[in-house]
This record gives sequence, structure tokens and C-alpha cells, in this order.
Amino acid sequence: MEAKRQNGKPIVSQVVISRKDFTPELNFVFDREKLAEEGLSLATASGLLRDAIGVMSPAITVIMVRNIKIRVSLAPEYRRSLDDITNIQVTTPQGKLVRLSELGHIEESSTPPIIERKDRSRVITPLSLVLRVWLSLMWLRLLKR
Repeated sequence: MEAKRQNGKPIVSQVVISRKDFTPELNFVFDREKLAEEGLSLATASGLLRDAIGVMSPAITVIMVRNIKIRVSLAPEYRRSLDDITNIQVTTPQGKLVRLSELGHIEESSTPPIIERKDRSRVITPLSLVLRVWLSLMWLRLLKR
């Protein structure tokens, strides 16, 4: 991206601002009617999904007088694609296994960038590459004065 030209030649290039682009995000949207049919609450289903994708610490075990947290999660190869996530099976209170794809769907969205602040004011810092040729011309003009 060129910001300014002098005599048809660019003097500033590669202009970048400090504000980042929107960040892509995946949201799993549960169908409340289907959850109710299966006897699951929204909190229970979202907790099961979070535990399956992330890491949960379901227990603390004592080995040789030391408390050790147990961490459980799905192996990475079973949660890499969207199809893998929708094929995760959840146990209902009746003991029935239900796939997440039957309980809702995945939506793609984006979150706004983080707003940088300095002294309670929004700040956007532009960065650019100033070409040396232009700088040397400016120095020559200053020296001639």
C-alpha cells in the first residue's frame, strides 16, 4: 500500500496500522428444543462440549502423598475438523449417546479487534517504510539552505 507520491515516485510504502483485523471464531449453536427432548440442559451440553474440545480436570488423585490433577480431553486427531466436532457423542441422562450434530450446528463469526488505549483514549499507530532516496533528497535540501 502506497501512501504518498512525490514526482510520481513513492516516498512512503508498506503502511500498516496497529489495529488488527477481525478474528475468525466458531460458535456451536444448540437447538433448545432438541436439548429438551434429550433431557439435557444448555449448561450441561455446553459443559460437555467444552470438556471434549478443551481440557478438563475431573479429579485429583493422591499418589505417594502428593495430589496430582488428572487432565482428560479428546486426542487432537479427533477434534481437528468441524466434522470431528459435530460427531462428538454426548451421553444423555437416560444413558443414550447423541451426536452434537443432532443437538445443534456450528456457525462461523468474527470478533472485533482489541482496542488499544493510552490514557483512556483509543490509539491507532500507523507504521510505514520511508524510502531512503526521499530522505536523502530532504537532507540535501536542508543542507543547501
